[in-house]
Amino acid sequence: MAVLGGGPAGTATALALRRLGLSAIVIEKSAYANLRVGETLPPAIRPLLADLGVWERFANDGHLSSFGIRSAWGTPDLHINDFIMNPYGAGWHVDRARFDEMLASCAEEAGAMVYRETVVTSCMRDDGGRWQIETADHCFTADFIVDATGRSSSFARAQGAKRITFDRLIGVITFGTVSNESANSFTLIESAENGWWYSAVLPGSRSVVAYMTDSDLYDENVWLRELQRTVHVKKDYEPGETRVVAAANSSRLDDVIGDRWLAVGDAAMAFDPLSGKGVWMALRWAIEAARAIQQNALADYDQRVKEEFERFLRVRESFYRKETRWPASPFWQRRHADIHLA
Repeated sequence: MAVLGGGPAGTATALALRRLGLSAIVIEKSAYANLRVGETLPPAIRPLLADLGVWERFANDGHLSSFGIRSAWGTPDLHINDFIMNPYGAGWHVDRARFDEMLASCAEEAGAMVYRETVVTSCMRDDGGRWQIETADHCFTADFIVDATGRSSSFARAQGAKRITFDRLIGVITFGTVSNESANSFTLIESAENGWWYSAVLPGSRSVVAYMTDSDLYDENVWLRELQRTVHVKKDYEPGETRVVAAANSSRLDDVIGDRWLAVGDAAMAFDPLSGKGVWMALRWAIEAARAIQQNALADYDQRVKEEFERFLRVRESFYRKETRWPASPFWQRRHADIHLA
């Protein structure tokens, strides 16, 4: 099995394949030193990490516990969702580069081959239907390919699959320091006239602050002005000077399987970060993907992925409809309207 992409979905799929007795290679273009976003993990991540056999490694890796979510949504006042009653305990604020590298290392220790700083240059079928994968330094033959290339879903789209996009959401992200120590253990979410904000403390006394808005509503002069209009985010965090813009749209492939391939993680379906379950979903469906490959149950996997995304859209709509303070805002008008393809 060849896994294209070494993020959490890709390396977790390789880990799950190895635990089922199947061979796997992972081809990852980075060395895990690049900026990676998606820093908050929910309490329910624990059983998935345990299923993959990496829970103790994760628990000893210096990540920070998150004891709940503070949100100002539908009102300027903060509401606290405490994890104290959660059966899995606290959530986590993680260093994503360290987390992703940990999963890659665990996949290697389980017997998978992980090729870092490696880019696929061609991927073709031979006369026997097997995949011939070429990079600058290697040539691989694989019976099956897992597309874990993220929202680009580059392999699946090369096979004719189409990406269906439901909004234009982007995240404008900066890393800085924390100014309010009492806020450290909680994720903060605050809605605004043209989007919403997310902030959290990270390992190493760092913080992440992200402004979520639509791509056509943003320019480089908006960020600081919108930050100053927040009630809570501006008090707790000191953002850095460098900002990164990343796609955050809700989207999926029209088909997540094909002849001897499937897509997993964001390559299959990508969720609005408001759900807070991006990495959790990546690990959950990585485990499901490995089982589908082993059992040759690809059609069932495809159907269940589509059903999962439909459930997500309904929950997404209900959450956005709870914010009614800015009825003239294009951002909120779009999310209060019936779901349509953007």
